[in-house]
Amino acid sequence: MNLIASFTKKFEEKAVFSSTLRLFCNLYYNSMVKREIALAKITAKDHVLCIGGGPLPWTAIQIAKITGAKVTVIDNDPCTLSFAKQIIENYNLSHLIEVKIGNGQTTDSSSYTVTHVAVQARPHDKILENVLSRANHGSRVLMR
Repeated sequence: MNLIASFTKKFEEKAVFSSTLRLFCNLYYNSMVKREIALAKITAKDHVLCIGGGPLPWTAIQIAKITGAKVTVIDNDPCTLSFAKQIIENYNLSHLIEVKIGNGQTTDSSSYTVTHVAVQARPHDKILENVLSRANHGSRVLMR
């Protein structure tokens, strides 16, 4: 894992328990996620797959809040997922966001209209290869 990905994961682990750190996450991610939403033209009609949600799936939360799209978050760390589920419930977004154990190298992306790959999801090349080989025509892919 590279330095940025490692820092991001550690920071998000701490932010799960700190509303102050979550405020910084919001400041850091908000403009980036808004640009990604605009770039991929995400709407409430989309079903978004977020690969590598981490303990604080802020991208998924922002996409769901801003667009009303249904979002599925996958991560390969079961401990991370329990934190993610708790945060999503705290934001009252369980009706829009589903969290599952999964691996971006093997997950079938064919039922999603948008796939977002987090910076900490590795290896990017293998995940992208898998997503592109299964994605339907017209699907959009965002790599961070």
